[in-house]
Amino acid sequence: MKKLFFVVILALAVFSGCKKDEPEAVEGVLTVSPTVWYATNNSGQFYVDVESNTDWTVYPDNGFYPIQSLNASPLSGSGNGSVKIEYGAASYPTPDLESATIYFKYKSFGVDKSTSVKIDR
Repeated sequence: MKKLFFVVILALAVFSGCKKDEPEAVEGVLTVSPTVWYATNNSGQFYVDVESNTDWTVYPDNGFYPIQSLNASPLSGSGNGSVKIEYGAASYPTPDLESATIYFKYKSFGVDKSTSVKIDR
């Protein structure tokens, strides 16, 4: 009987100590530079410097008059890094209407946050 009691107590101790570890919610911080880029009418590229203490994902979003051949690489990262932004030549009669936004999404205290780089012609 003592052995059975010991086995039951031991099993309770083992199973009560097993719980899924939740990741600790931390303050995620992310800044980008530059926050605005004025693209020429020719094709070109520039780099966005990312300073962060967390994982991040890049989402390019073209405007109503999109900037042609918009590309960002890499589309994700962790911590500090650099993202290459490439764009094509202006294709509209009034290229100054072309615009896009590059969003950088991350989490802070478990909540989705974002910052962005605005691209205008």
